[in-house]
Amino acid sequence: VQSLTNLFMRQLGAWSASRLDDSCNDAAAINEQLLLSLCDNNKNTSYGKDYNLSAIKTREDFLRQHPITDHEHYNQYIARVCNGEDNVMFAGSPRMIGETSGTSGTRKLLPVNPLQRKVFFTEGIGVTFH
Repeated sequence: VQSLTNLFMRQLGAWSASRLDDSCNDAAAINEQLLLSLCDNNKNTSYGKDYNLSAIKTREDFLRQHPITDHEHYNQYIARVCNGEDNVMFAGSPRMIGETSGTSGTRKLLPVNPLQRKVFFTEGIGVTFH
């Protein structure tokens, strides 16, 4: 079982490293594609409706339409997620509610999107096995 796990992780590492290399070659386009995908996937959430994410079709649209934010901007949405409401900040329900260590002041709650966990593992952790 250990050798199969190692083989799988090496394969995941090679795939992750290849995706990272490809992304670095065209970082601006990849980032814009991700931004627009996130806007589209979350346009029907409470946050998406409040900030009209459905109208965002370009990076420039996003810059014009969406404010620069800090954690406080999201407090009302986070409270709703913590009260069990779905489709608030992102489609569906959170995988978990994380908490920061509070090194910059008070501890803050962070709803964790299930997709975030998947991407963190496959494209973040996975590359370390290459």
